[in-house]
Amino acid sequence: MRLTTLILALLPVLGMTLPATAQNMFAPRVTVNDKVITQYEVEQRVRFLELLGAGGNLEEQAIDGLIEDRLRVEAAERIGVSLSDDDIARGQEEFAGRADLSAAEFISALGEQGVSESTFRDFVRGGLVWREVVRARFARRVDVTDAEIDRALSLSAQPARMEVLLSEIFLPTGQQHAERTAELAPQIAGLTSVEEFADAARRFSAAGSSEDGGRIDWMPIGELPGPVRDEVMGLRPGEVTDPITVEGALALFQLRDRRARRDVSPAEVNLRYKRLLIPGERDAALRHAAQIRAVTDTCRDLYRTAGDLAVTNLFEEERRLSEVPGGIAAELDRLDENEVSTRLTEGDALVFLMLCERRPVSDEPPSRERVGNRLVDQRLNALADGYLEQLRADAHIRHE
Repeated sequence: MRLTTLILALLPVLGMTLPATAQNMFAPRVTVNDKVITQYEVEQRVRFLELLGAGGNLEEQAIDGLIEDRLRVEAAERIGVSLSDDDIARGQEEFAGRADLSAAEFISALGEQGVSESTFRDFVRGGLVWREVVRARFARRVDVTDAEIDRALSLSAQPARMEVLLSEIFLPTGQQHAERTAELAPQIAGLTSVEEFADAARRFSAAGSSEDGGRIDWMPIGELPGPVRDEVMGLRPGEVTDPITVEGALALFQLRDRRARRDVSPAEVNLRYKRLLIPGERDAALRHAAQIRAVTDTCRDLYRTAGDLAVTNLFEEERRLSEVPGGIAAELDRLDENEVSTRLTEGDALVFLMLCERRPVSDEPPSRERVGNRLVDQRLNALADGYLEQLRADAHIRHE
């Protein structure tokens, strides 16, 4: 029995009552099958998302995330999957490391902002236990052929020289659309006709390209976001990617054609850069960005000059150019080392983007094992997304 449930159950026996505010704090907000999500948990998750720099309707995201966590844990319990304290501790260290902090430092920083350690722990636990469920349920069902690896290797040999002609469909995954999206996604993924895909885009896609049948102009494959590029590289013209999870939607892409670019050097570069997310209204965020820029000479300074934002909103990444998301890659191309761009946004936050280092790297082809593992991971992710949508559609979810 959860501690809060036990306390509430014992209060009448002990002749005690909680203040009205405490009663409201532990009041049920959503029931998922027989599992309760309290108002306190929702408020904590909202605050946690705020500190991570998330944009959009945070309360809706918090409730959706908590519902999915309940479903993930329930699925794990049904097949006997569990995590040790050490497993969760390692997960917390890994997550905190993304902000260049230890788990203890990250937890302390959260506590200063009113977020409890248990909120962070539950968030990490939900992701870790789901990974184990997916492995247990689907690992034996996913197979990659030698021919598929050969095709991916041949395309990855010159990713920066290839241009692709794609069509796109974005299916919303909000609560009111979840069941319909779970039904449509596998049907669309099985299409092989350009005309049928275009018709589906006009009827179902939430993207701005829907009126044009989801069609996108020619673009370098190296400018596609990593998960999309990896999926597209393994397609033949007419084939459709597995569903790819993006914020608020499942995305599917159809390859209409590809061509070699003759005007691009095959030389590959490695980029190291930092993203600082500055929340708030754009003009105010730009003023804040200008203040930070005025006292920041190098990337090394940014953790200090970003102030409180550095704890949860500062991210350092090092990737090959072909692995950098398209919008970020385009901005970094304009910059010299230690220069800054503030042209991009993520959700409701301004992106303070700083190039730390650009250096050439050898362009050795990836190993067959690495490519095979990547293809397996892509398919596992697609199966996991579909399974979670199924769990949600089958669950009894009641909003209080």
